[in-house]
Amino acid sequence: MTWADPSQAAHAHDAPTTASATPEPSAAELSAARQKFQKALALQTAGDWTGALVLLKEVAEVKTTPQVLFNIALCEENVGQLVAALGHYELAAADAREAGLPLVERESIERLSQLRARIPRLRVERGASAAAAQVSLGGVELGDSALGKDLPLDPGSYQIQATAPGKEPFVRDVRLTEGGHVTVTVEFAAPPPPPVVVDEPSDGSSGQRVLAWVSGGVGLAGLSAAGVFYGLRYDAQKELDELCPSRTNCPPSARDTHNRGRDYTTYGNLALGVGIAGLATAAVLWLTDRPSKDSVARDTPTPPRHVFGIGHGSAPLGATWSGTF
Repeated sequence: MTWADPSQAAHAHDAPTTASATPEPSAAELSAARQKFQKALALQTAGDWTGALVLLKEVAEVKTTPQVLFNIALCEENVGQLVAALGHYELAAADAREAGLPLVERESIERLSQLRARIPRLRVERGASAAAAQVSLGGVELGDSALGKDLPLDPGSYQIQATAPGKEPFVRDVRLTEGGHVTVTVEFAAPPPPPVVVDEPSDGSSGQRVLAWVSGGVGLAGLSAAGVFYGLRYDAQKELDELCPSRTNCPPSARDTHNRGRDYTTYGNLALGVGIAGLATAAVLWLTDRPSKDSVARDTPTPPRHVFGIGHGSAPLGATWSGTF
């Protein structure tokens, strides 16, 4: 609803207003303001709320009336500036009550009731880790009076940031929709655990020497396994000699014994190869390993220090020797 009837809209600037320190406008300024007001009403009817809002704000710079405030609020509501519209509706209702304009007052109050339900609220709270944090909303710092309270905001996207000494910055993006309520608790992430520092062995041993020990162990295990398999092959050979001494006209069970002996031979040869290779690798790694420079420095004895000076001792020409051995 817009106020455009001749009794109110056309003479909107003649209505009483709240006290103002600005001088009274001239007749020419009032005439131009009335023309802009009428043009703004036409733009509202055409759905051009942004254009109407621009003209109405220019009118308000000349003279503000309840009708002008109401129409400014109406434009702001339609362009999504709900919080600003709320404030202008409240001013319009108060000024209309004072000016004796009940229709404007009633319409403003009805709009206020509907608008309050549409305005989203955002609550920003401090978490336990953010007791001393500096919190901002959209780049504007939030004081203690604003934290922990429902803040009326226009629908849209907002970013909450918080900083504190020794903490990683807190950043949270939120989107508010009409009638919504969002609560954000500022909490800083726990610091990462300190890195684990592993000291190098003090005896100068290296990873190559460790590999030498491992290879040697594998080699010994291979030789042990080879001995076991060769022992089993010997038992199978002995059993085969008992079953079939002449290797002719052998019973069927002798074939199984023969196959077992052959398998034990294969396994023994493989284990023997692994054992020899492991021991050879261990020997090469051990012989080619060199102690680190630090260990050499630690293990090398400090040579004697001799100091030669000219003094007044009993030695010839006053020369004296002193040393550490």
